[in-house]
Amino acid sequence: MVDSALRAQAAARHNAEHMQEYLRELKQWESQVKVKDETLKKKASIEKSLPPVRNTTPAHDEGVREAQRAAELQALMATQEKDKGNYQFKQGKYMAAIACYTRGMEYDPYNAVFPANRAMAHLKMKKYREAIKDCTLAIELDNGYIKAWQRRGTARAALHEYDEAISDFKQVLKLDPKNKLAKSELESLPKKQEANNQKFRPLAHVGAKKSDKPMHRVEIVEFGSSDAEEDQPLVQPL
Repeated sequence: MVDSALRAQAAARHNAEHMQEYLRELKQWESQVKVKDETLKKKASIEKSLPPVRNTTPAHDEGVREAQRAAELQALMATQEKDKGNYQFKQGKYMAAIACYTRGMEYDPYNAVFPANRAMAHLKMKKYREAIKDCTLAIELDNGYIKAWQRRGTARAALHEYDEAISDFKQVLKLDPKNKLAKSELESLPKKQEANNQKFRPLAHVGAKKSDKPMHRVEIVEFGSSDAEEDQPLVQPL
């Protein structure tokens, strides 16, 4: 029994350490992507301002071919990480899948598939805020990516952010008017929102008109009760 508890504690510590490491890597990746993005923008701006090259040298041609080979290798590595991530996801190993998709994002930072897939893994782990962040990134990379809109809507609905979820699923229908999931969610979400709002509405008798009848003094007789009973709330929390 003690060994099982110790193993469980060790596993919990390992998972916590793994998550902290993942978050640190994610922050580093976000910083790197911003730097790369700015570099690419500056490079594109400079290239536009330069006159066209009319004559090339063998060294220049070799440099172009080398750059193409490097880009192809990066694409290959990204595809391998995506395939490995998909395999881990199907096995129910969502943390491992997240690690694969994160590496894939490093190889191909402008591919919306990687953050969208990572968002799906976060959804399975009920990490809804992380899922929303990844879906938002995927949408920024590809505004027409339907799965990213769907998954963000699902995450927002799970957090009871119904207005935002409805907005996402409406966008899904704009992109795919026959989308069955979006139609179903747009039908059910307003009902869920109303039911959720009912929980926070004031009781009907609060603020009721005060009776005009004269009040009478009533003698209060205290019956035996324990301290524990007195400490119990009259209304149990939902």
